[in-house]
Amino acid sequence: MGVDCSPTAINWAEEHFPGPEYILGRIEDAPWAGSFDTIVSLETLEHLREPVIALKAFRRSCSGILIASVPNEELYPFKAEVFAKDEFPHFRHYTPQQFQELLEEGGFRVVERFCQVSKAQPEITSGTAGRFLTYICE
Repeated sequence: MGVDCSPTAINWAEEHFPGPEYILGRIEDAPWAGSFDTIVSLETLEHLREPVIALKAFRRSCSGILIASVPNEELYPFKAEVFAKDEFPHFRHYTPQQFQELLEEGGFRVVERFCQVSKAQPEITSGTAGRFLTYICE
């Protein structure tokens, strides 16, 4: 199942990845029914004004693990003017510690930390020394 607030994104996903159910809606509103073994939220939380609301919705619906990623503030500093004209702008980036604290506030426990050096180098490696952080949580 995929959830997005952009009709364009939903249409693109349906065209390129037929099969899953797609829901148009805000993740903060938890527009899905049921529970999931795994929830994947890649490059989502930095677009939300109140990401804890989404994380708590994930927590209520997740019986297994959460895989979540965000830009690393230490290596990809947030600059509001860079995202100001985006339809769905970033509101902030997170240091590794801030990301862990955010996930914990949402009800998750971080069990593994990974990173991606850059968009051009999509390999995921252990640790937090990349421009994008990916944490596995229970």
